[in-house]
Amino acid sequence: MKTKDLLRHLNWRYATKTFDPTKKVPEKEFEALLEVLRLTPSSFGIQPWKFIVVKNPEIRTKMRPFSWDQSQITDASHLIVLCRISESKIEEHIEKYVLDKVKIGDLEPAKIQAYRERMLQTVRSKDEQELKTWLRNQVYIALGNILTSCAVLDIDSCPIEGFDKEKVDELLELPKVGLYSVAICAIGYRSLDDKHATMKKHRFPLSEVIMEA
Repeated sequence: MKTKDLLRHLNWRYATKTFDPTKKVPEKEFEALLEVLRLTPSSFGIQPWKFIVVKNPEIRTKMRPFSWDQSQITDASHLIVLCRISESKIEEHIEKYVLDKVKIGDLEPAKIQAYRERMLQTVRSKDEQELKTWLRNQVYIALGNILTSCAVLDIDSCPIEGFDKEKVDELLELPKVGLYSVAICAIGYRSLDDKHATMKKHRFPLSEVIMEA
């Protein structure tokens, strides 16, 4: 992809407020976006997340009042809830990650213990709130990754943080499996009635946001 094409896609994208409920993202392209989530980088590569694809329209309808009645929840082609794993599950998750790396031959036996201890030491050095914040930050990397990838594929998207996380978690029964919602990503195609699509993108100039050291 040429640089100008990349920038064109990123200038084209916006946080879509009104989706066309009649237009669906082809499954092949949606599967590619799920793979984008899977390939997202994370600290130590531990991938401390799960991504819930909400297919049931009844559940999406129930989610909408918990999300400031935003129409994206019900009208977008696809809806993904991006979740962090529970801070209480992180050490168990690290153990699984290390075992997986051993199975695929990605970690030399002689280095396994030192690598494992380095990760455990990192998470143990954080208090509960710091650990929650760290885990949430990992999920935002995945959110940014899928938003950019949607734009490159000419698929609209909208990141959503405006929702009652406790109620959505309860509806999806996430705490039962050691998960907590961080953000929602609505994916689909913009409606011709969405006035936000023609609004000029506002960003501060490069000279104001880039610094050198």
